[in-house]
Amino acid sequence: MGFFPHFLQYMRAGGEKGTLIAPSWSPAPCSSLLVTRTAWKPFITNFDNLSAYSGTFLPGSSSSNIFIHEKRVFDLIALRLDFGCV
Repeated sequence: MGFFPHFLQYMRAGGEKGTLIAPSWSPAPCSSLLVTRTAWKPFITNFDNLSAYSGTFLPGSSSSNIFIHEKRVFDLIALRLDFGCV
């Protein structure tokens, strides 16, 4: 899971708001940090699925970045986080 728990801890500690864009892999190793048995956790106020298609290009910052490839072959999910509301 790498940075993900630390990122959420930082956001929670500061009562922050933000948008997280992450791979929509199933089952994602971090899913227990985002969902209960039946719903998103309360700090997730909105989401949008970003489907992969051939016209998508997301430049990355390094060769190890998952976004460097010209054609994205997996879906992403954009999560609106608000730790001020919980």
